Amino acid sequence: MRSHKLKTNQSDRPSIRRASKEFPNNHLKVCGISHADVYSQSFNGLGISSKLLKEGIEYSLLSDIHLRGFGKSLTPKKLQGTKKLIVKLERISGYQSRLFFWTRFLKFKREFKNADLIHYHILHNEYFRLEALKYLTRKKTSIWTLHDLWLSTGHCIQPLECKRFGNGCGSCPDLSRTLAVRRDRTKSELLRKRKLVNKINCDFIVSTNWMKIRTLGTLPIHPKRLHVIPFGVDTEFFKPLSEVQRSELRRKESLLTEHTYIFVNAHDDYIKGIDIVESLVSAALLLSQLRFVLIDDSQKWKYFPNVISVPRAKSPEDIRRLIQLSDLVVIPSRGESFSLIALESMSCGKPVITLRNSAPHEVTQSKDEYTFTLKDSAGQIISIIGLFTSSPNRLVMEGERNRVRALDNFSMEIHVAKMAEAYRTILRGNRNA
Repeated sequence: MRSHKLKTNQSDRPSIRRASKEFPNNHLKVCGISHADVYSQSFNGLGISSKLLKEGIEYSLLSDIHLRGFGKSLTPKKLQGTKKLIVKLERISGYQSRLFFWTRFLKFKREFKNADLIHYHILHNEYFRLEALKYLTRKKTSIWTLHDLWLSTGHCIQPLECKRFGNGCGSCPDLSRTLAVRRDRTKSELLRKRKLVNKINCDFIVSTNWMKIRTLGTLPIHPKRLHVIPFGVDTEFFKPLSEVQRSELRRKESLLTEHTYIFVNAHDDYIKGIDIVESLVSAALLLSQLRFVLIDDSQKWKYFPNVISVPRAKSPEDIRRLIQLSDLVVIPSRGESFSLIALESMSCGKPVITLRNSAPHEVTQSKDEYTFTLKDSAGQIISIIGLFTSSPNRLVMEGERNRVRALDNFSMEIHVAKMAEAYRTILRGNRNA
């Protein structure tokens, strides 16, 4: 595969350096706020903190689940028991992110007080009172990354094909969908969120235009305050292997080289498409050359000879290994706001099969013939796999196209540059307001 020079770095970086001269000592402090730290660092800013520092931005994170061995949870230790009771009460009552009264204590945190800008991330995992934002966003310049559509709904994180989405919610057809509640307060909860958006002083970030369209269609956010910044991928870490290297990797994993391996991140979740995975695996049983590599330790796969099920991958090295040894990647999810798996697979030079007109499809920008719809999805996916397996040249060309697209549009350098520019632009605009 030919080498490919990044086109974006040289154009992005000078503008950021010029902007940074407006700040003392070329230094800016940003404090992130999110539900968890370690296992969410691809989304909460920790994963790029060292790269942001090179741009003159010092990034720290405050989280409710704190696993880094230092710092404290956002929920005070003395209130952990109270938090458990509130969580139960909210689930029963249908209220969400309403009763955690200690959220205002954030203003006393050293990281909050010292920050120039606060970057909010996932606030809806039962630890944060939304109304505190009316106060906190006026204390500090703020930006909020919406990682899913929870703020646009009455209770769930992804409305999927729900006809009530965009129509005010109420009469919810599925209260059990994440995040589950027992009582239907979805109409009043959505109205509450819309009123809150009108009252807080905050910019917003989404990762795809798919998210932008749905967010602007449901929330009173001014379009100029909603920024589309895709996530990035380390293109030096997630990279293609040569045929020799891939054969060696398969040999180490005791995999037969003559089989075609399909990688699927098989979450046991309807939103993530577990029903599509089950139908796909069953439909492919008679195709002896196909093997599905699933991240799923469920016992149900042990009776499927065409499945290689591995324990849930926890590290980037695990994900990279599974992608690199595979020929193709399938993203079965019907409720994704971006899809890092799709991006990491593209960076490894793999063809990616996605749901048509979904957020992952926006990331890949692949031809419609390489996408599926929800009607007879398993049959369509098998047909697409057949297109690739019957034409090795097609497989190589689509993989190369994906690699180039990842380099041109989603490198970590591009992502960090865009984040740094957004921080400085928003802070500058807030100071001039």
